[in-house]
Amino acid sequence: MSYLSVAAVMRCAVIVLFSLAVAGCGGGEAAPAKLVGQAVLGPLAGAEIRAYLLTDLTTPIAGPITANGSLTDPDQAGRFELTLAAVSAETWVLFTATGGQDIDADDDGELDPTPTPSNGVVHALATAEQ
Repeated sequence: MSYLSVAAVMRCAVIVLFSLAVAGCGGGEAAPAKLVGQAVLGPLAGAEIRAYLLTDLTTPIAGPITANGSLTDPDQAGRFELTLAAVSAETWVLFTATGGQDIDADDDGELDPTPTPSNGVVHALATAEQ
């Protein structure tokens, strides 16, 4: 299993960390790949997750699914699982996380008393094998 951390800019140049963990990828063969990740800006509880091929950014190849909506557990909030079917290991995929609630907006490791709504979209780019 390999891990990928991707930084993106969202809401007034805030740096966003979108962590992905992918299992079950191999070779260049098109086989389903299971992605396990977490949408974070502080964890984004309840964000809607989608995956797109770069050749078609209008039709998701996976999702939408809703990331874990826990407002009290930063280790679980924002976690999601997607399966990419018939995508080769070297294919680039765009992942998006829309909406949700940031439960640690200042990223100090402490839960905020009130979650902050995420009004934007977080983007992450990775190959299917990553």
